[in-house]
Formats: sequence, C-alpha cells, structure tokens
Amino acid sequence: MVTATPAQKDIALTQAAVIPTITPLPPLPTNTPRPTLQPTSGSVKPSKADMVKAAFQALIGSYFYPLNSANVYEIALRGMKNYLQDNGINDPQVPIPDFSGDLNGDWQLFLQAYTLTLEKYQSQIGEEPLAYGAVQAATSSLGECRTGFYPPANTDDLIQNVAGTAPALGLGIIVVAPAGGEGLYISRVVPGSPADKAGLKTGDSIRGVGGQSIVGMSIGTASRLLVGGDKPTPGTQVSIEIKRAVTGKTEQLQITRGSTQVQTFERQIIGNVGYLRINSFPNRSQLTDLNLEFDNNLSELSKQNVKGLVIDLRGTRYGNYSTVRSFLSRFVQDNGLLIMSGRNAQGKFSALQMNSIPGVTVFNKPLAVLVDGTTAAEAELFSYALQLKKTARLFGQPTAGCLVGSDLVRMPDSSILNLAIFRVIQDPTQLDSVVDRVIPDEVVDMELSSLNQGKDSILEKALAYIQSL
Repeated sequence: MVTATPAQKDIALTQAAVIPTITPLPPLPTNTPRPTLQPTSGSVKPSKADMVKAAFQALIGSYFYPLNSANVYEIALRGMKNYLQDNGINDPQVPIPDFSGDLNGDWQLFLQAYTLTLEKYQSQIGEEPLAYGAVQAATSSLGECRTGFYPPANTDDLIQNVAGTAPALGLGIIVVAPAGGEGLYISRVVPGSPADKAGLKTGDSIRGVGGQSIVGMSIGTASRLLVGGDKPTPGTQVSIEIKRAVTGKTEQLQITRGSTQVQTFERQIIGNVGYLRINSFPNRSQLTDLNLEFDNNLSELSKQNVKGLVIDLRGTRYGNYSTVRSFLSRFVQDNGLLIMSGRNAQGKFSALQMNSIPGVTVFNKPLAVLVDGTTAAEAELFSYALQLKKTARLFGQPTAGCLVGSDLVRMPDSSILNLAIFRVIQDPTQLDSVVDRVIPDEVVDMELSSLNQGKDSILEKALAYIQSL
C-alpha cells in the first residue's frame, strides 16, 4: 500500500515495442453559463481538503487512462449537490465554475467552490460526508470494476480481501441455481467451515431455510435468507432443509453460522491429476513466503507423479498484480505475458508488457484452469496470460470482465482509494483495445445432472482433458 502518491509500479513492466498516441478525454459539454465564483468569507476552514486533494491527485495522476481534471472536478461538485439533495436540502446551491483542464488551476477552482458550499451547508450536513461524497462521485463515474473510494470505516474488508486474509462468513458454501433445478445447489464447501463440519457436499440442494421453502426464489433472495441478511453474523443459527446428492435423501439441519479462515491454496490429487485452488493472489508484503508455499504445493504434486494440474480460480477476485506475475513465472518463462495500458516510468501513457521473473523453475506438465463469472481482476490476469501463451486450456464460464491491476492508496485521514493503474489490452498500438473478459476454451455449465450425482461438471471436463493427453 502506498500513501497518497501515484501508485508504484514495481513489477518490471517494460515498454511495449510500439508507443501509441492518445488524446485526453475532453471536458464535459455544457449549455449553461458558468458562474464567476464569489470570494470565500473565511468563516470555514476545510479540514478534509488535504484528503480530497490527495485523492484527486492520485486518481488523475495514476489512472490507467487519461482523465481530464475538468471532468473530475465537475463530477465531484455534482456529487456534493446530489448528496445534499438526498439528505433533505431543497435545491442546494453548489457552484460549478468553468474548469479549464489545467490541473492546478482546476484544483484551486474546485477548492473555492468546495469551501463556498461548506460555508452554506456545513452546519446542516458536516464536511466529512460532503468530502467523501465528492470523491466517491468521481470514482464511481468511471464505471470501472476496481477503482473506488473507501472512507476509514469501510476499509477493513477491502484490506483483508487484498491481503488474502478475509474470512468466509456464514455457512462457508458457494451455491448455484442450475436450470431445471429446485432450490440452491452447493457447488463448493469451504474446508473447515460450518457447512463442512455439518457434512454438506457438492451437489446437495438446499430446499428450505428457517421453515420457508426457497424453491422458485431468486438466488439473491434465497441467499440472503441463508446468510441472515446482507452480511452474516457469526454465532447465529439457521435451520435448512437439504436434499442429498446421489441418494436423494431429505434432511433437516441446524447450523451455526461462523467465520472460517480461508487458506490461499487448497491442494489434492484426484485420480492421477493434481488439483490446486488459488483463493487469492495476496499483496506483495507476503510475497516471499507465498512463493515458497506455492512452490511447495507444486513440488508436492510433482512428487506424486501427477499427469497434469487443474487450477481452480472460480470465486477468486482479489489480490495484487505482483503476485500474478510471480505465480505466472512458475508456468511460463517469456516476455509479454500481458500487454497493458498504463503509465510508464516517465509518467506517460503507453502500452506496457509484463514479463516473467527470470530463472524460476517451471512446472512443466499439462495445465487446465477453471473460471466462471466470479473469477475477477487478478485471477483474470492470471488465467488470460496462460491462455494467451497457450500454456493452459480454460474451462467453465466467461469471467467477470475486470482485467485490471490496482493499488491501494491511503489518504491522510486513513481512507483508501483503490485505484486501477493498468488494464489489459489486445493491441499495443491502441490503448482502447481492452480485453473485456476471458472466454474459456471450452464453455461448460454447472450441469444439474452432474450436481445430482455429487459432481462438478466443469472440474470433470478439465480432468477428462488432462487424462486424454
């Protein structure tokens, strides 16, 4: 994590062969004359101005695509206005000056408009929510999967997810709703979780929760019943009705929701094929120990003389791009693992390439990777690079569509800007040629017939592929 400075790029990205030229986005169009700002009265001294400035400097200075400061600051002021309206202020007066696109000049205009707004409304609303609302409006307007602003009260979950230390709350299961099924079907049980201890297995279907049938419910509504709301509370109990896979036996279970520490890796051997689930790509503060753990898993599988390896990335959504590079280097030694848009060492927008770490021992056996719509960000970078280099065959469903590398930037007040600083592209001459999502080589559904037999059809397909080689 870095502190209120442009994100650090320390993963040996090198300049791609061709440097494209790009034009920053133009200012927002307007048909309304902009006001001349009145002088501030001096009655209010903004306490959050340093935080707001640091956030906007990082956003404009390090985002993977050029942002026009006029756009950013206007959207921020409109965000403040929307917040005031949403909190009972009728027709709030937030001045929006004529920004020019000059970074320093636009900041001074924004600060003046921000201060004038505080002078008028701080006694009713307070500065903190207005400051946070301004930054959140600017980041959310990008419509991008990773970049977001987190006030201090909301940073813990983000930090844990990126560090790979976030626990699995609730029962510790992943559920799907296959076509033709009744209720929710368990596709994964987290080892050591309450569901695991209760003996739940892949393919078991949940038919009722708390005495209420969930057959026919949407997966979102049924899942909220299972977890007890938007976020599960460890220690609370839930009664469920399940139908066992294979036997079809119906059972009533009482399970206490818990908090289960999820391991970075889950390893097993299925027949003569290795299986390795990667639950996250944790940040670089743990990278040395993490590499040793990863190498140990690969070494143990090699000792068992497995025919090949299946890597499961379904549900993997967080991590750090440095770890992605490190893990990729265990499977392929080459330059151009990924081509990305971002800023080079001189701060110029260009196409960059991620290269392997030289001298790393390669796991040289057939490789299959499992992905689906919950595979995101760093897990997408990893799977796409293996597919691009023809090192692995991918099975499952199209991924989430978030092929970016991001950094956490801590603000002076301990809020955090999660900032996307790279995005994967196809053509180094066109920074707009983004890779929308990863499409598996073999698109496979979680089939109801397989679940009823307690099997994972996507995993079964990948195992059959390895066995056929």
